[in-house]
Amino acid sequence: MPKTGSNEPVSICGLRYLDESPNHLLVGDSRGFVRLFDLRTQKEQVCFEENMANVQDGAKRKAINCFDSNSNARILCMGTEQSHGNVFLLFYDIRERKPLGEYNESHENDISAVRFHDVNPDLLCSGSIYGLINIFDIKEPTEDDALMATINTESTIQKLNWHKNVYEQDLISCITHTNDFYVYQADEGDVVAKFERSHITAATKRSNEANCYVVDAHSSENGDIFLLAGTNINKGEILRTLRLNKDLTPVADFIGNKQVVRTSIFNKKNGVMVTGGESGLVTLWSAGSADLNDAPVANSSKTFKHKNKKSAKKTPY
Repeated sequence: MPKTGSNEPVSICGLRYLDESPNHLLVGDSRGFVRLFDLRTQKEQVCFEENMANVQDGAKRKAINCFDSNSNARILCMGTEQSHGNVFLLFYDIRERKPLGEYNESHENDISAVRFHDVNPDLLCSGSIYGLINIFDIKEPTEDDALMATINTESTIQKLNWHKNVYEQDLISCITHTNDFYVYQADEGDVVAKFERSHITAATKRSNEANCYVVDAHSSENGDIFLLAGTNINKGEILRTLRLNKDLTPVADFIGNKQVVRTSIFNKKNGVMVTGGESGLVTLWSAGSADLNDAPVANSSKTFKHKNKKSAKKTPY
């Protein structure tokens, strides 16, 4: 890991399981690093970063807003902030631990969300603060060829995720900067569900929508879509899941949360939720023997700090 020489607080910008194992977790921060942890030891295995040797003198490392890995655990993609008029999707080979290339023409401003398809390792969607969702087939040889479709949400995008409907058609969920929630058909771009922040606030059993926000949307093992919603007061004391049917129904409370949560992932197979946020904490939540989607309370099982280390030795993964 490089020496950063910085004492600035570490803010986590993304969490992702590397593969189907619940033990390997990717953790990203906005300074441009994505680290792989083994949860059995809570130790860092490898750090993915921009190769500064290939950057012009005086240039700063690209700040990232988001990242994701694909379904076969081979490719890592990071979405950057705009810098000197440029914005990038950066691609890395996870197993070889090396850069693969970049896309730099399909977005005009900060990339705020990237998400690979759950099954197809070549299908990627990305979103920007300009409100466009781009869908790529990354096996194509050029960026122009890879761009399959564009959906205009007409709002700044915060989070994206892939889901399936009852007909096994691909859906893309979108959380906006105003904490509204949309679900689109991936093929046609049609809106199939929409909930404004005021509706989500009421479903979360809160009265002030200015204090309520949506962390992310996930799918359960049976295909249900649910939201993780929280409050930005009292260190994120309220953190709750809401199941999407025709309406939003409260399901589980996360008792003992100690930070404003900004990112989350959910393991469908073991029912574990992992959250990260403004205090640099990564917390694993479990409902014990019950499935998290059906449990009234989720208990924190493990928390570790994502530290801003000055140096560390890379170990093989």
